[in-house]
Amino acid sequence: MEAVWERVCRGVGRKLNRHAMHFGHPERNITAPLLLLERGADREVVEVVREGRRWDLRVFALATRELSPHLDLGDGALTNFARLLGPCLLRPGRLAEFALYGLYRLWGVRRWLGTALMAPRSWGQLAARPLMVVVHRFMGEGELETELGRARLEACVFKLPVDGQMVSMCQVNATQLRRQLNLRRAGRSVASRRG
Repeated sequence: MEAVWERVCRGVGRKLNRHAMHFGHPERNITAPLLLLERGADREVVEVVREGRRWDLRVFALATRELSPHLDLGDGALTNFARLLGPCLLRPGRLAEFALYGLYRLWGVRRWLGTALMAPRSWGQLAARPLMVVVHRFMGEGELETELGRARLEACVFKLPVDGQMVSMCQVNATQLRRQLNLRRAGRSVASRRG
């Protein structure tokens, strides 16, 4: 997992905050929310939660808790803006904090933004896209019964239904369960083609 994370950071061009958010056990998952600013082939990667920046963490937590239920990435920007405006207007203090925070973060990308805005012909190419980088480390069979392995299984959020129970993907991958499920699926597929 460490080697993969190093390669991700190298690809971005800088060390990313590996503790921006946690799903499941921290020994198993690294999750980093990013924002990609694009103008044609020119890209700027913006970390949503930078290491050691409490305000980043606070605003991200507030936005996740209070605004994300109103957001639908399948809809257009104006529709989402209208949906988000309502909850913000109900709490003017939050709206002010989000606005100040937005200006603060824009200041961090002022060079990229300035270059982009100085080229009006490329304004049609401007885009901002969310990106979630997730590095997940599955366990091997020998790790499942260790103390750390049991703690990871207990905290697991990456599960699938097997015979009416939610089973950790580590259990599926590290045991014969994956093979058994694949054989069952193949049997159903053959039976449906015959029927």
